[in-house]
Amino acid sequence: MATLKIVYEPNPCLHKKAQEVLSDGESSKSILNDMVKILGTLNGIGLAAPQVNIGKRLVVIDLRGVDDYDENHKVKESDKKLFKMINPVITNFSDNKLSMNEGCLSLPSIRANIIRPKELDLEFYDENFNLCQIHADGLLAKCIQHEIDHLDGITMINYMSPLKRDVAIRKIKKIVRIIEDEENVD
Repeated sequence: MATLKIVYEPNPCLHKKAQEVLSDGESSKSILNDMVKILGTLNGIGLAAPQVNIGKRLVVIDLRGVDDYDENHKVKESDKKLFKMINPVITNFSDNKLSMNEGCLSLPSIRANIIRPKELDLEFYDENFNLCQIHADGLLAKCIQHEIDHLDGITMINYMSPLKRDVAIRKIKKIVRIIEDEENVD
């Protein structure tokens, strides 16, 4: 498989709804494994396939190295794992909301406080196409919602006011030029 690379806002692939994965072929497993590698090299905690220009409903979340999200949100020991998800679907949200400061690998240097449901129930297929169900809260719930937003063509930009959105996109474009220049030197 070709080397996967992060795509950046305002790339159109970030705003298209990803397609459901219909079989458990080795292709999905390979893509998920490559996504885990990218996540590790970039010190991220979540990545959706559209962020690497693949229009499939695939997500990886890696909380193994996270101790605390911030002073108010501890990460439970049971959530410190690697999740490889195929076709994740949120089946239930809590009424309680939580505001968390989010970042995104496709929006370098941009942070935004986003209010999301604090807890959720999720169904997904693992990399072997076994059906899994989990209950998530706090950071894990936030990550799941953030990555599923990507699968639905939504980025943090969609949560910003028009003025903040314009400023963020200009900042991202400058940073991406620097990243691309560095890649061309190597």
